[in-house]
Amino acid sequence: QRVLAVRLIGARGLKPKLFGDRDPYVVVRVTGATGEPRGGQELRSVGMRNTRNPVWNLKASFLILDSSEEFLTFEVRQDDVSQGLFIVDELIGVCRVPVRQLAEQDGLLNVELDRPLGDGLGHLRLMFTGFHPLGDQ
Repeated sequence: QRVLAVRLIGARGLKPKLFGDRDPYVVVRVTGATGEPRGGQELRSVGMRNTRNPVWNLKASFLILDSSEEFLTFEVRQDDVSQGLFIVDELIGVCRVPVRQLAEQDGLLNVELDRPLGDGLGHLRLMFTGFHPLGDQ
């Protein structure tokens, strides 16, 4: 077991809404090879208002059981809660980064953000900040 520490700096070039700018937030979770959640590890950022280039500067640490089979999954969503309706927050884009890639990474990493249909929607900027044995941070 190891602890993976990352910092999600932000996103650039998110696809605009039909009317107005985006109100994006991001959900980060550990998933398996088929996308299933692992260990209930999930973190949600605060929402940013009226921007297609949010800066979250979100620091996160996750317990990793098997770096060869686990991924960090990033879902960028449109915060529609303020509309007061029963609306599910729109999925802007998603990316999955293999933990083993982060473990081998040194410094800044730019990853493409895609919709389920595969059209490019911008990118996320990640900073790998450490991969430590449990209890050795």
